[in-house]
Amino acid sequence: MRCVAVAPGAVDSGIALGNPDPLGWRRLEPLLAAGVRAGSPDEVARAVLFLASEDASLDNGAVLVTDAGWSAG
Repeated sequence: MRCVAVAPGAVDSGIALGNPDPLGWRRLEPLLAAGVRAGSPDEVARAVLFLASEDASLDNGAVLVTDAGWSAG
């Protein structure tokens, strides 16, 4: 039995959660300037499909971070 996980970052789901905090967006500007973006639901789904496939049969105890570089900043 294998145990793997996907850790998505921001996902552009089309659901707006109100007005974003301007201070929060200013803190994110360096990441946004570096090309970091929100992913799509389809991109996260492809990561899940990969981990569920035989192509990932060697992976066990892994967490696949799908955040377009958000956690690298």
